[in-house]
Parts: sequence; structure tokens; C-alpha cells
Amino acid sequence: MLSFETLLQVLPKAGMGWLGVFVVTVVIILAVELLNWFSGRQG
Repeated sequence: MLSFETLLQVLPKAGMGWLGVFVVTVVIILAVELLNWFSGRQG
């Protein structure tokens, strides 16, 4: 069974992983929007 100490050790690493996922998603969305703006497409 999981101990509370182990959970507290893992949470910061898991948080950094989710932060990385969020940052990469935002970068991809911004890149797509920028490419759409440069190509003149609306939508």
C-alpha cells in the first residue's frame, strides 16, 4: 500500500510533468495560431 511520505515525494515530480504537458500544449496552440495568421486563413 502507498505510504503518505511516498505520495508527498512523488507529487512535485508529477506536478512538473503536468506543467510540462500544459506548456507544450500552449506552445503548439500558439504555433498553429501564428501559422494561421501568417497564411491569412481565418477560422
